[in-house]
Amino acid sequence: MSIVINLFGNGIRCWICEIPIHRYNQLKDVADFNKTSLNNVIFDLEILKNLGYYHWKNIFPIKEIIGFNIEGNNKIEIKQNVKTLSKFTSKDIFNEQALFKLYSTKEIDLEFTKKANYKYILIGQTEIGSYKYKVKKEPFTIEKLCFSYCQGINNKSYMIEINYEGNQLLPIKNDTIIRSFFINYLNFE
Repeated sequence: MSIVINLFGNGIRCWICEIPIHRYNQLKDVADFNKTSLNNVIFDLEILKNLGYYHWKNIFPIKEIIGFNIEGNNKIEIKQNVKTLSKFTSKDIFNEQALFKLYSTKEIDLEFTKKANYKYILIGQTEIGSYKYKVKKEPFTIEKLCFSYCQGINNKSYMIEINYEGNQLLPIKNDTIIRSFFINYLNFE
């Protein structure tokens, strides 16, 4: 018996980056020299290559986050082999229209340890496509699912974890197209 959770729609992939202040200042100096913004420097692969970075997602990442936008058009599908067990929108994870809860939800914060002499940024990309997760425990019951979400990334809510019996499920396949890029500055004075 194979249980697969498919997510279809808009999402994000982002990296919390911990940048030493001297490296952050170097990036700012390059931006000033090129008369552009820090955002443009971070997403300019040619400039990054000259600074010794292969890609913008290699700028001191400490955590990667995959988030599925909680909005009406995004769909979630739970299948057992080829049989569809459940199909609903991402907004339905809050069980607002249900007579009883089929699964649980939990709000979580983006947590990381902040250190002195570092700047923190969230570098990300918005995506559209599909994400796939597999439940390996048998027998499967939908009540043991927990969808964890985070509010506030780009002023939206994103489902960033799916747990089954308390164990986090890892994506087994992503098929997405990048739509745009963004940077959020964390804990800046």
